[in-house]
Amino acid sequence: MTDVTTRAGANPPGNGTTYNAIAGTTFLIGTPVVQDPSTPSVLPGQATNAVASRVVGLAAGAGVEGGPVPVQYAGPLQLTVAQWDALTGDTGGLIRGELYFLDVALGKLSVNPPVAGGQFVVAVGMASAATELIVNITPAPLPI
Repeated sequence: MTDVTTRAGANPPGNGTTYNAIAGTTFLIGTPVVQDPSTPSVLPGQATNAVASRVVGLAAGAGVEGGPVPVQYAGPLQLTVAQWDALTGDTGGLIRGELYFLDVALGKLSVNPPVAGGQFVVAVGMASAATELIVNITPAPLPI
């Protein structure tokens, strides 16, 4: 179960927080998200710059423009194989035992960390099954 208390400052006890999807965005459940610096809103993350790679969690519900979206920042997140495939671009769900990273593609995950200069490495969790990721986000993006 995800604790969906509203975020005010630091992360509350539990493993989730509720934000709003930022205006002009929609995204899938499981999308790695970053908090908009000026509002309690989130948008999809991307490993291409320092701000876009500061992942606060994975969307535990679909993000619809301006609507509330629960964000899980720790612990197991279960999605269907198809939902994980939409986030990774792979087939068959997650690969058990693999570490997943924020991808350079907007709102995506990959087993391959970014390798080009100017990109940022952000580990988001390890797969415990084809349908479950144990969310454990790198505290700060590491520049390449």
